[in-house]
Amino acid sequence: MAADSSSSDAKVHIIYTERPEGVEPEQYHIRTLASVLGSIIIVQVGGRLEMPRWMTCRSPAAAALNVSELITFIVVWVKSEDAAKEALIYSYKHAASGFSAKLTPQQVAELSKQAGVLQVVPSQTLQLHSGTGKLHV
Repeated sequence: MAADSSSSDAKVHIIYTERPEGVEPEQYHIRTLASVLGSIIIVQVGGRLEMPRWMTCRSPAAAALNVSELITFIVVWVKSEDAAKEALIYSYKHAASGFSAKLTPQQVAELSKQAGVLQVVPSQTLQLHSGTGKLHV
């Protein structure tokens, strides 16, 4: 199997989205985030492989199987709204539409392709620089 993106690679990003019509913004943001935070469930349907009857993976890349294994297994992508609710840091609703969440580089790439996602940018904390320490009036 291919290696999964480590959660230690995850960084906080701000995801700008189109303003949702007819749905609460936070619910829209959770559904958008859930589309990349699901699990893959792999179910064995036949064959004689010495593997468990089912297993889960954290991303589509982690479930890469060779051709002979694909004949033996059914792969199902399950969206996880629970994982999205946990990953959601803040939902922006007024001046901008979007949310912030801790994402791996692979999740950023997948989310950037989603319909309604305008931009995904790393979150930054900026410090104001003071001058020489003297106050000018």
